[in-house]
Amino acid sequence: MRGFFSPGEIPTRRQRLCGLVSPGAEPREFQLPRARQICFRSGCPQVAIKAGGCAEHAPKYVDHRKPWANKSKRNQSRSTGWNRIRLAILRRDSHRCYLCGAKANEVDHIVPVAFGGTESPLNLAACCRTCHQDKTRREARQGRYGH
Repeated sequence: MRGFFSPGEIPTRRQRLCGLVSPGAEPREFQLPRARQICFRSGCPQVAIKAGGCAEHAPKYVDHRKPWANKSKRNQSRSTGWNRIRLAILRRDSHRCYLCGAKANEVDHIVPVAFGGTESPLNLAACCRTCHQDKTRREARQGRYGH
């Protein structure tokens, strides 16, 4: 078999056994055809043609947008210039945490939005990650149990 191929183009055992190799030809990749899917609707034995459904059950409109391209509920309410505001607050507070004085890289709402706080710069302060997580945990506990 080695005489039919240039060095480095030795056919695989599968190619030889399946007859996919002819003398002087380059080896082809062997691929099995994909199995057909059935309709996603329970009890429907028809073959799926569009978005997992058969001709009868296929959705009329398929949304092809990526799910992560949509804004989360939290970010829908944020102002469009949040990054600008965030950087301004970090600069204003000299990148120092208002709780412990460590290097800050996050911005915290002093009075949480869930408790009536606003997006105003007066309600925002630079905060380190550790203090921000601790404060958020405390506020979540407070909101959950009403203490």
